[in-house]
Amino acid sequence: MDEEIECIQAIYSNDGEFGVMSEGESRELLLNLQSCRPNDGATAPDLYRCECRFKLPVGYPNDLPTVSIHSNELHRQDISHLYLKLKSMSENLRGSPMLLELITTVKNYLDEMKPIQGKSLDSRKGGEISQENNSLALLRLDHMRSRLRYIKTIETWAKQLSLRT
Repeated sequence: MDEEIECIQAIYSNDGEFGVMSEGESRELLLNLQSCRPNDGATAPDLYRCECRFKLPVGYPNDLPTVSIHSNELHRQDISHLYLKLKSMSENLRGSPMLLELITTVKNYLDEMKPIQGKSLDSRKGGEISQENNSLALLRLDHMRSRLRYIKTIETWAKQLSLRT
């Protein structure tokens, strides 16, 4: 594991690009990746940034790392897609060093991102996906005049926030 971390540290050596957050039996690695794609010249280039955290358990690589992804420039759906891709890759690579391949996948994903037609990056909604982020939300309405109207509003909110109902 130490050799793999040293290799990643050598590749991502710019300030703030890579860090080992905790030492000891289990480690947490933090990577700040970005991809810059020039535009037609009339507007600023598209810049996609992504923060990835990899929590390596004591049994790594036989035990899979916990992955957390955060980005203000990507949609929640993009992050979810990337997260599922990394989860699938890590399952396939179980038992062998996989961090560099997972990081390369994130970097390639950012490089392949296309801007939303008619929207700037500022209008994109950022999001975060994490294995530890599975939760259930319950909304209690004490005062309802029109039950159907409230349900419709809540379903609209859930759809806008890309939540399952």
